Amino acid sequence: MYYGDFDGNGHTETILALEKEDEYYPVADLDALSSQLVSLTKKKFPVYKDFAGKTLTEVVDKKILDQGTAFQVHELSSGYLKNENGKFAFHPFNTSLQVSPINAFLVHDYDGDGKKEALVGGNYFGVIPYHGRFDGFDGALIKDENKVLLGSEIGLNFTQKAIRNFNLITIKNEKFLLVTINDNDAELYEF
Repeated sequence: MYYGDFDGNGHTETILALEKEDEYYPVADLDALSSQLVSLTKKKFPVYKDFAGKTLTEVVDKKILDQGTAFQVHELSSGYLKNENGKFAFHPFNTSLQVSPINAFLVHDYDGDGKKEALVGGNYFGVIPYHGRFDGFDGALIKDENKVLLGSEIGLNFTQKAIRNFNLITIKNEKFLLVTINDNDAELYEF
């Protein structure tokens, strides 16, 4: 990912690229890239076939890219850090938790067995229409490293909801789970 004011208009742009055989190629199509960098792409590529298959440095001059900051992503999985003899190691969650971004965690002893579990929720709708919403995660309860109960197994259904936060609240000596949902009403679940 390259980040900077590449066209000198006072606004920063983000250019995503994928590496293939030691070359980087833009992720965005010509229309999307042109909407960010009009002066860099429309004049250079008046038709789609001229843009197709071009490397990033063929699309945007390397001198211009070098004015920004380059970031690299090596892991896109959601997961956790485990302290292994004083050093933290990343462990990705199992595939059932990789459906969409995870935005909310709440650790608590939900089943009263004396061990804490982690309730997780997520989904994200702030993507361009081309990608579609990340809305298929119904939440989950992580019992331990090897056991995950999906929302449907524990009476929750967070699909189609962009979960932002969880809170435990007590009303008249009863515990409830307060779920904050982006652009929607909060929900309250009784234990």
